[in-house]
Amino acid sequence: MASGSCAGLAANSAAATSAIALSQSARAIPDHQAALSPLQDFDSSANAIILEPVREGGQDVAIVFASGALTPASDYIPLCQEIQRSCELRMWIAIVNPPNNVISQEIIEQSLDGILERMKDRGFRPGQLAMDNIFIAGHSWGAWTGRAVAVGRAQGFIQIGSCFHTNPDNLSQYPKPVLTLSGELDGQITLGAIAKHAGEIFDVEEEMGSFNTYGRKPVVVIPGMNHAQVSHGVPNKARGDLDAEIPIEQARTDVGRLIAAFVTVHAAPESASALLELEKAVKNTHETCRSYWEAIKEQGSSGVKNYQLDLAKVSPQVLSEGQVSVIQHDYEDNFVYSKPWIEHKPARKVFVNTYLKSQDNFQVVRSLWIKMKSREAITTAFKAADDQKDDAASSPSSRIAAGFNERTFQEALKLVPERARAKFLDRGRKPRFVDDLVISDSAPKWIKSDVTLVAAEDGFADVQSPVLISPMEMPPRFAGMHYMKLLTIAGAMKWIFTDCYRTT
Repeated sequence: MASGSCAGLAANSAAATSAIALSQSARAIPDHQAALSPLQDFDSSANAIILEPVREGGQDVAIVFASGALTPASDYIPLCQEIQRSCELRMWIAIVNPPNNVISQEIIEQSLDGILERMKDRGFRPGQLAMDNIFIAGHSWGAWTGRAVAVGRAQGFIQIGSCFHTNPDNLSQYPKPVLTLSGELDGQITLGAIAKHAGEIFDVEEEMGSFNTYGRKPVVVIPGMNHAQVSHGVPNKARGDLDAEIPIEQARTDVGRLIAAFVTVHAAPESASALLELEKAVKNTHETCRSYWEAIKEQGSSGVKNYQLDLAKVSPQVLSEGQVSVIQHDYEDNFVYSKPWIEHKPARKVFVNTYLKSQDNFQVVRSLWIKMKSREAITTAFKAADDQKDDAASSPSSRIAAGFNERTFQEALKLVPERARAKFLDRGRKPRFVDDLVISDSAPKWIKSDVTLVAAEDGFADVQSPVLISPMEMPPRFAGMHYMKLLTIAGAMKWIFTDCYRTT
């Protein structure tokens, strides 16, 4: 990352020079008059690609754009030009051009003053305050690293193909306006992470007002776009990205129009058309993502009691929903050492333990780990007749979790929007619910496993749950257990929306 690397600087200068041909307004010539930061290793302002405004008159605004990891800054010139064409303001854009295409928070922070000085030398008219009309934008890792800089140095922040995914640092509480953009087929950030954001902002609309939803924290999913179309357009399938369904030119137009609208809303708030543009896009996103964010929010809280009741299959007079208590664990270690149990006094109750295990890098979509008492344990404890044979509980012990998973998947398929359902039924890889992986000799083996959804050679995807069943002929603490790891509705939706189209 050191700026003293001649080879690294030469490579980046060459890349920047070749980028000039893309636009007369793209200026990547190092400005040797710019003041150097004391931390010269991090100051890349002299190499930033400056795009001067394409129209005169009106309010000056500036976007400082941070590229994705290991992606040349020049790959973002077409998108940035589209943003300028879509904006009625006098828009300047600088694309940070770090050594070896390795972006970081330090590089953005230490380059910002130098970039703004270069813009001023070329005619940029700053606002009254240092951060007025300054926006920091980024794609993928560039957005992740730029967020901490934007909070103190910019009027607003634009993240493309990125998200907030830590509890203390979340979108709803971020103190600056944020535009969140992602592609429907972005397989690197995944639709679930963006749907969760959309739901978080929608949930506070009553308290925060509609402007917060549409203008201050708009979350937009662009149909047919993948992760790579923001830059060069070649999907990184090793990282999970999917093939796009729209041309890259359309993707850039859509992204450019929305970024221009967001900047206009905050730099020139008298523009009603810009807010309407965002409102339309957000509402379309809600139509696509509402069922998904609701499923994400309800993971672990919906249907858990029914699993125990369906497993036991005794009459409601013996065991009803009100007699099943669910202990939902937040920490995996606590869940590992927990046990389900049965109480007779003061009231007849069954206590079930659950844990939600993350299925992605963003802690969004999870599988359900559940520890229940076996059917035999409940019928023995409550001296109940075992007289119901026509349901899931009468299935072989190796098919009970498979039946639960299939039921969950069918429910998810009903809940997704019609467009997503029709597309999946036409082109998606279909699931096949194979026999449970029954483990009877090793609790650690069950703990280390999880429900799997794996592509098979015949075009299907095999869904399998690991289950642990203990017989009654054991010490009481270990007897009569039936543990499962199951799909959640959100997990099934992840497959329907995204994973069923992966080719690797």
